[in-house]
Amino acid sequence: MAKILIVEDEFLIAESMQIMLEKLDFTVVGIESSGKRAIERIKEIEPDLILMDINIKGDMDGIETTHKIKEKFSIPVIYISAYEDTEIIERAQITEPYGYLLKPIKEKDLKSTIKMALYKSHIDKKLASVKTMLLTIFNSIGIGIIITGSTGNVILINPVAIKITGWEKSDAIGKPLSEVFDVSVSNTTPEGQKGSPETEDDDSAFEEIGGLGEPSATTTPLIEHGFITKTIINFGIDSYAELSLPDKNKILVYGSISPVKTNKEIIGTVVAFQKVSLNRSANEALGLLRSGIKSDISSLLNSSLNTQPPTIPPTNNEPNNSL
Repeated sequence: MAKILIVEDEFLIAESMQIMLEKLDFTVVGIESSGKRAIERIKEIEPDLILMDINIKGDMDGIETTHKIKEKFSIPVIYISAYEDTEIIERAQITEPYGYLLKPIKEKDLKSTIKMALYKSHIDKKLASVKTMLLTIFNSIGIGIIITGSTGNVILINPVAIKITGWEKSDAIGKPLSEVFDVSVSNTTPEGQKGSPETEDDDSAFEEIGGLGEPSATTTPLIEHGFITKTIINFGIDSYAELSLPDKNKILVYGSISPVKTNKEIIGTVVAFQKVSLNRSANEALGLLRSGIKSDISSLLNSSLNTQPPTIPPTNNEPNNSL
């Protein structure tokens, strides 16, 4: 069963809380009366959850103590207070607590709040693990990846994209995609026929734009300010696509631009691209871009933006005991 650390400077309340917790089959691994002592003991006792009195005495109150704990550990904290003060609650919210209990504490409320906090902590740790794995893939994969938010501004750019585009990460983040990835495409195919690709509002549709043929005298910017695509767009395959660099030089590129959707809402855009290489065909390279990268990046963006797991409804028909 879960191990719980109580941080409470009123001994009788702490003792009563311990009795209640043990009755609920939780293990109390410690009772501390100061924030400093609680932090010192965490490594030793490794609690699964901390019940933190906001108004503990000493150099740090409960909120300051929680700040320090979050800097070093990933342990859910539930605040306990005798007051429902707006200013205190606003201070407490900054530390992202997993619950807030008012004294006197009822057994039913204590049980449901702890169960919900432990469940949310479990989900958060899983999401953090997946996010770390996807970020590792994002930073180590051998193609350029740029991700935007719903406004069309860059929120992530990987090392390969930095190398190809010539943009520094600190300069690219927050900039419009059209500025960081300034790609122009030709209006004619390599055979000289005017391109007029059809698109569908479905992820399986591919719009073939740009390419590896001879440059056309007339080119059109592929990405405009505030650009968000509803379909998958491929460029640099059937005609010509060139990327303008910060130093005014231009290079040929190929790749795809994909929408990132959640619940049918578009929350961003993923650009996956590579510099044209003479010893590799564009169609072969595009196969790599289509091989699951979009799915991985979608998971990365979703885990970054949606970290709230479903809540557990309070348990009914529990005894109404209180401290």
